[in-house]
Amino acid sequence: MIGEYHLDFIPFEDDLLSLELDYTFKELYLDGDYTSIYYAARALMKLQTLFGLFPRVLGKGDCAKHLADMLLRMRREVAVDDPSSTLVVSQNIDSLIIIDRSVDLITPLCTQLTYEGLIDEVFSIRASHVEVDSSIVGPAPQKSAVGAPTSTSTTTTTTPSQPPPQPQAKKKKIALNSGDKLFAQLRDMNFAVVGSVLNRVAKRINDDYEGRHQAKTVAQIREFINKLGGLQSEHQSLRTHTGIAEEIMGVTVTPEFNKSLEVQQNLVAGVDVNTQNDCIEEMINRQVPLVQVLRLLSLQSLVNGGLKQKNFEFFKKEILQTYGFEHLQTLLNLEKLNMFVKQVSTRNPYANIRKSLRLIVDEVEENNPHDISYVYSGYAPLSVRLLQCVVTKGDNGIRNNGWKGYEDVLRMLPGKTFDEVQRKEDSVIRPKRLIQGQQPRVTLIFFLGGCTYTEISAIRFLAQQDDGQREFVIATTQITNGNSLLNSIMQKTEHPGVTAGTL
Repeated sequence: MIGEYHLDFIPFEDDLLSLELDYTFKELYLDGDYTSIYYAARALMKLQTLFGLFPRVLGKGDCAKHLADMLLRMRREVAVDDPSSTLVVSQNIDSLIIIDRSVDLITPLCTQLTYEGLIDEVFSIRASHVEVDSSIVGPAPQKSAVGAPTSTSTTTTTTPSQPPPQPQAKKKKIALNSGDKLFAQLRDMNFAVVGSVLNRVAKRINDDYEGRHQAKTVAQIREFINKLGGLQSEHQSLRTHTGIAEEIMGVTVTPEFNKSLEVQQNLVAGVDVNTQNDCIEEMINRQVPLVQVLRLLSLQSLVNGGLKQKNFEFFKKEILQTYGFEHLQTLLNLEKLNMFVKQVSTRNPYANIRKSLRLIVDEVEENNPHDISYVYSGYAPLSVRLLQCVVTKGDNGIRNNGWKGYEDVLRMLPGKTFDEVQRKEDSVIRPKRLIQGQQPRVTLIFFLGGCTYTEISAIRFLAQQDDGQREFVIATTQITNGNSLLNSIMQKTEHPGVTAGTL
C-alpha cells in the first residue's frame, strides 16, 4: 500500500528542527492558505506523544493562535479516537512558545551580521549546506589542457573579437553543522571577530604541526601520528572557513554593503528618515537588485507606520519605471502584507516598542557580548526580546507569570496574545517533579513563518546566560532571511538580477 510519509521535523542540530516548508510565509500571510499550520500542528503533536504534553502553550500572533487551537484540538481527538492512550504532562519540556513571523517582520529584513547569518546572506544555506566555488575552499585547480598553449594543428579556431569561453568554476557543497568544531565555534559570533579567531586557530594548528620536531622517542612519534589525522581535518576546516570568510569580506567592505547597512541601522534606531530616503533613491538610480531596495523600503514602512503619501507615490513610480511595470503586483503584495503602505497616522507604535523592549543598544561588545543585540551590532531582534519577556523571570517565570507585566507592549504588536495551560486528565498520574539541579528545563520555541540564523544565535546566547539552567530547542517552518522572504512574494520576471538572492 502506498501512503503519505509524514516527514515532519528535520533535525539539523540538537537544538534546531525545521519543517523545511519554504513558502509558508507567502501561503499564510498572502494567500491565506493554512495548510502549513496543519503540518506544524501534526509535527508538534508527535513531539507531545514522545515527550508528554507541553505544560503551557504561549504565543503571539493570529496564525500562532490558530496553531495553538489546532494543537489542542488534535490532543482531544487523540483522546476520543483511542481512550486507552493517555498523555502525561512532560517532565522534560516546561512550555511551548509560538512566535508568529507577522509579529516581527523587522528582524528578517535587517542584514544578519553573525558568521552563519552572513554565509546565508551571501551564499544562501540550504538544508545546512552551502554551495561555493571549489577554489574558495581549497587550492586552485591545476591548469587544464584547455588553458595551455595549443599547436597550430588544433581544430578550434578563435578570433580576437571572440575569446574562447572560460571553463565554468566547479561548485563544492559544504556541510555547516556542529560536526565541524571550528564552524561550531564561529557560527554564532559577530563577523567582526571571526578574523581574529581564525588567526588564533591557524597559529595553534601551526604550533601543533611543529610539535613533530619535539617527538624524539617512539612513544612521542606514535602520539604525534595519532594526532595527525585530527590536525589534517582541522587544517582543512580552517582552509574552508578562511576562504568563506575572505569571500564574505569581499562583500562587506564594499561601499554598497556599508551604505545599505547604515540605512538599516538608522531606520531601526529612528534616525533622520529623509536622509535614508535619499540613499534609497540613489540605489534605485544605480539599479541595484530590486530585492535590496524593497528590504529598505519595507523596513522603513514597518518602523514608521508607513511612508508619507508623497514618498510612497514617488518610490512606487521610481520602482515601476526602473525595474518594470510587471512589479506592480509585487508592490500590491507588499501592501496587502502591510509591509509597504501609506502612513495614515502620525502615531508610531514602533517607537514605543523600541523603547519598552530596549531594541537598540548603543554600547555593544562584539568580542565579549552581554546582550543579544550583538547579532545585529546594536539591534536586538524583537522576536527574541519577546521570548526574554517570558523566560527571564526566574525558575517559576513561565509557569506562574507567562506574559504578565508586558501587556502594554503586546497590545502594540499585531495579532492575538495567548497563554494556555494543558492539564492532565483525571485518570492520568501527575509525573514526578524534576529534582532541582537534576537536569535543565527545556523550552521549545516554534517560529511560524520562518526564523533567521541570527535569531537562532541570539536564543543560543540566552541559553548560555542562564548558566545551564534552561535549554532552548528551536523549531521552525523554515529558515529564512530578507531576500528569501521577499523573493517568495515577488512577481517572477525574466529581468536579470532583479530578484537576486544574495547581497
